[in-house]
Amino acid sequence: MGIWIHSDHDLKKNRNPSQNPSSNRSESFRFNTNCIYCSTKMIKLSGNDIPEVAYKGNCFRTGCMLGCPICGWWTGLSLRGEICLQAHDDGFIELRQRSGVLKNLNLNDLSLPLNELRNYLVAKYDDRFNIHPRKYEELVGGVFSDFGYRVRITSYSGDDGIDLYILDGKDDATVGIQVKRYKNNISVEQIRSFVGALMLKGLTTGIFVTTSDYERGAKNTADIAEFRLALGITLMDSKRFYEALKISTRSSLWDAEDLTSPYYETWQDIKEYVDTPLDKLKSQSWINNADYIWGTAW
Repeated sequence: MGIWIHSDHDLKKNRNPSQNPSSNRSESFRFNTNCIYCSTKMIKLSGNDIPEVAYKGNCFRTGCMLGCPICGWWTGLSLRGEICLQAHDDGFIELRQRSGVLKNLNLNDLSLPLNELRNYLVAKYDDRFNIHPRKYEELVGGVFSDFGYRVRITSYSGDDGIDLYILDGKDDATVGIQVKRYKNNISVEQIRSFVGALMLKGLTTGIFVTTSDYERGAKNTADIAEFRLALGITLMDSKRFYEALKISTRSSLWDAEDLTSPYYETWQDIKEYVDTPLDKLKSQSWINNADYIWGTAW
């Protein structure tokens, strides 16, 4: 969770329906509970369910914390509504929200903790081309390690075409891995060079990992190497590696009452806001800091 901070940008804040009754006077609001970074369905960390659709006239006092089980994005919500008792009484409904936002990380910093880099990359995979090549090799090694393999990373220079070695848990066979942080597709010639590197090292199995894709004919070259030279080569493109990265980085459910969580104070503010009558609120923290998303008064 270290890559996430409170968002204080890009959203209009503190729009109170009583101060601006003409704003957001739609009859209903549909809330999208998918993660804005990876589109995964968010899960409830604490609190009550928020209805997918809220209507003018609903009477609610509810709040919850939502989190993405893949990349860790989080958001806190409150929905309050009161129905007017008389025609002249002021009823209202409002939805407020406060969310986490990604920190700006220096992806070329070799001292950047690998777990923060992995979490960041799951959320913003398009930034993979900005990561230092050595750091990306370490990232790939970490993913294979999480899948139960023993990993050894070679020296950054003079690796003779093999960036990582892993030991297959089944029979301790050594597998050579080459990692290419490229924007362009991998050529047939690069696969042939990898075949040569495996043969020079006396290896019979290899994995080629790239941040892009493979040119037409690359798979055929790998198939020929297996048929003629008994070399088993797996081609892992950017999509396939991303799926492995998501699985290995999948977050566990967080504890919204954890004092160290970045949303702890947000959750405390939400609970106070939904559990206390407006005229008895001791703190205006949620009203002052949360983004007013939708509401109407009548």
